Amino acid sequence: MGNMHFVTQVKLQFHKPGAVIKVKSAFEKTIHEEFTHYKNKDNTSLQFPISHVNCPNINESGSKFIPTSNEIYFVVASGSKYGFGDELNNVLHRFSHQLEDTLFFIEDEYDCYIKRYEIKNGKFHYETVVKENGDLADYFTEAFPDDKQLHFNLLRYYALEWQGIISSINFQEPIKAANRALKLADDWLLHYLKGTAYEAGRNSEKALSQFKRALNVKRKENPKLNDSDCRIIYHAISVCLNKINQFEQAISIAEKAMAIIPSWGDYTPTESKGYALMQLKRYEEAIECFDEILKHSLKRRDIAYALYNKACVFTFLKQYDEAVALLYASFHMEKELVNEARHDEALFPLINELQDKNILTTYLR
Repeated sequence: MGNMHFVTQVKLQFHKPGAVIKVKSAFEKTIHEEFTHYKNKDNTSLQFPISHVNCPNINESGSKFIPTSNEIYFVVASGSKYGFGDELNNVLHRFSHQLEDTLFFIEDEYDCYIKRYEIKNGKFHYETVVKENGDLADYFTEAFPDDKQLHFNLLRYYALEWQGIISSINFQEPIKAANRALKLADDWLLHYLKGTAYEAGRNSEKALSQFKRALNVKRKENPKLNDSDCRIIYHAISVCLNKINQFEQAISIAEKAMAIIPSWGDYTPTESKGYALMQLKRYEEAIECFDEILKHSLKRRDIAYALYNKACVFTFLKQYDEAVALLYASFHMEKELVNEARHDEALFPLINELQDKNILTTYLR
């Protein structure tokens, strides 16, 4: 394996990671045969064409070429395999007359160069640019000073790379990355990212503010819009409201999320509503929410938390035998709930009641 290479396409469209290059319509029926012959030559140096350049919208049946759509593309994907040097240049030079215009850049994770690849009017152009201190976005600011949309697209991409890896340790970094992009344009997903980061940093007030801003931006052009994105935002708002003890509002917002169809099997708003009802001591209604999840959800995480929350409800009701059974079942499905139970005040009465019997010591000691 070689160094990691990052591919960013800017023309005719912005695309990252990777570049998608359209084959000219006049060559759609011939390029597959030519490209297959080229990459199958007995030449071990041609690793890149085999691994990274392909025509994804085609099907093969023996030697017969069967197009599955009216368009064929070459795809140059980011990756760590060898072949991002002369091999790639040879392929693009060889087939440039058959490809539509494009412009893309490749960065090596370790060297100080930005490689510029352009196909224009059937001609292939290549050059390397020394990367000064900064990243590709800084280079774009100099190379394309008037293209604010391009700058925003790249900065937005950098910010959204933080999705799924935000923690209480690094939460400030995605906020900085999102702010950098938001200076150029408003974007609901960047506000949602900031909300997620503030939530990881245990600042529910700021998280709530960002989630509300995300919803406002999302619905700016259509105030009546209610789609799956709105459902996700409503749920995030409801969770924050629960964390700051605004339970009635949390229920109202969760119900807005639950009303959006289709739900795609997402029962997290129902969980949020059930939690708020439990905190308001409306136990029967809370149990109905958790039972709905147990009846319909196919997600292990949803089922585990529904069992756990029902255990909390039965603890409040001092029905400890039922609570213990539910708690055990939730632990078997999600081990992380063991740590949560250790510090959950809702379960303290249950733990104290059963401590002498050692019923929970298997998990909670």
